[in-house]
Amino acid sequence: MRQSRLLIRGSLAFAGLVVLAGSGCAHDRAVAAQGGIATGRYAIRNADRNNGDQYAPEQLAAARSKLSEAELALEDGYFTSAILLAEEATVEAQLVKAIAARDEARAQRAEAKKVKQEASELRTMTTEAAEERRR
Repeated sequence: MRQSRLLIRGSLAFAGLVVLAGSGCAHDRAVAAQGGIATGRYAIRNADRNNGDQYAPEQLAAARSKLSEAELALEDGYFTSAILLAEEATVEAQLVKAIAARDEARAQRAEAKKVKQEASELRTMTTEAAEERRR
């Protein structure tokens, strides 16, 4: 939950930087691009920590690729492109995290259902064995 709040705050701060980048000088846009890239890196690390590579490897690879493109755009002085690519990488990584959380929850539900079924079968077997001993 705390990570989600931090990511939301980071995204809001990044959105503010994007607004500034549209009207500021090249230095301001470079700073905004650097901030966007940092936010993208954070989002990708967060997706990695949440097993994103296991549940959404293609999307995580896309996020990494967009972040690399953003870094190259920044190096080449294409600040607006860098900002937009960094934002795309961030959103893609956030999607990966959401997919991983969803699929992890599904896996846990399936495991819980399996355990519940096994427990029910054991109860039935125990009851039947107890009844047979009484006979």
